[in-house]
Amino acid sequence: MVTYDQFTGHCQAVLERMAQACQACGRSPSSVRLLPVTKTHPFEAAEYAHRFGLSAVAENRVQEAATKWPSIRAESRDITLHMIGPLQ
Repeated sequence: MVTYDQFTGHCQAVLERMAQACQACGRSPSSVRLLPVTKTHPFEAAEYAHRFGLSAVAENRVQEAATKWPSIRAESRDITLHMIGPLQ
């Protein structure tokens, strides 16, 4: 697991690339969002995302989501949880 400082560095880099892509295609950066996926990562990954200011996390494995999401919900009621991709 990465540290919170490493996580924020990665997120900042991704957000910068997203802003550049938006600028290149004439789209407002505020019209897109970063959706972190916690697949194969512990609960703390969702906590890092929330602490960083991201409002949602995603998962594509129902079994993994079922074990993590109760803890995520208990930690923060204002985070949105998404299922993505082909469910496994």
